Amino acid sequence: ASWLRDRSSLYDSKFEFKYGFAKNRDLGIAWHPSYSTAEGKFESGEIELSYFEQIQREINDSPALAYKLDVGIPTKSGSSGIDARLRGILTKTAKQYDKLHVNVDVMFSSDPDPGERDVRFGAILGYSNPLGAPTKFDKTLVAQFGVEQSRLSGEGWIGNFGIGLRQQVSEQGVLDFGIES
Repeated sequence: ASWLRDRSSLYDSKFEFKYGFAKNRDLGIAWHPSYSTAEGKFESGEIELSYFEQIQREINDSPALAYKLDVGIPTKSGSSGIDARLRGILTKTAKQYDKLHVNVDVMFSSDPDPGERDVRFGAILGYSNPLGAPTKFDKTLVAQFGVEQSRLSGEGWIGNFGIGLRQQVSEQGVLDFGIES
C-alpha cells in the first residue's frame, strides 16, 4: 500500500509464476493489479515478463552473483511503451543461516509521461533466515529496505520497507507472502 500526499491510499499487489527451465535460470510472468481509494477504481496494472540467471554461487569469501531482467507491458487502455528493469543481485552469508542481499537496479521507461524520468536508479538491502533451522528449511523470513528515484523529474528518492514469509510447498513449488510500504 502507498499513502499518497492527499491522504488517499494506493493498494497494489503482484501475482507471479516462475518456471526454472535450467540450472540457476528461470522465466517468470507476473500481473500487477491495483486499487486507488482516491479514484475508487481498480486498475488491471501491467503484465511483467522476467528472466533470472545466477552467475556465481557463494564460494568461500566470494558472494553469490545473479541478475534479473523484468519487462513490463501495460494493459491499461491508452497506455503505451514498456518499462524495463535490470537488477544486479549480490548475496552473502552473514552467519550460519543468515543471508544479506544487495540489489542494484536500473529502470528504463520507453515512453515516459511529460515530467517523468526515462532512466531511474534504485537499491535494496535485504535479509533472509530459514525459520526452524537447523532441522527444517521450508520456511524463510525475508525483510528488506529499499530506495529508488521518484518517477517525476526534480523529485528525490523514495524509501520502502518490506517483510514476508517464503514457504516451500513442494520440491519445485514456493509461495511468498509479504507486505511492503
